[in-house]
Amino acid sequence: LYQLPPPLYAATIYMIYERTVTFVNAPDASVIGPGRVTKIFVTGDVISFLIQAAGEVIIAQAGHQDFGQRVVPTDLFCRLLFFGFFLIIAINFNRRMGKDSMRYSIPKYG
Repeated sequence: LYQLPPPLYAATIYMIYERTVTFVNAPDASVIGPGRVTKIFVTGDVISFLIQAAGEVIIAQAGHQDFGQRVVPTDLFCRLLFFGFFLIIAINFNRRMGKDSMRYSIPKYG
């Protein structure tokens, strides 16, 4: 249960990124289209969670604790891999927005 909040927090970050890209009307500045970002990375978190659950089940079985303890760190590696990929995409978006800021404008409301 203590492993559930980090993926949920990461999913929130993915959704904020998606909405930011949509808000500034700059889908071409993002490496991955804004409609697919959340789906791809939340899928990665689900895969990671399933790897963790499988590792915990293997640890609970008699005689397989060593293998299970090697599976559980794979969960962390998977999460770091997906979040690192997202971080690269977000940094790339930030650089593209900064480089061509006159092309993208934040709409004024009110």
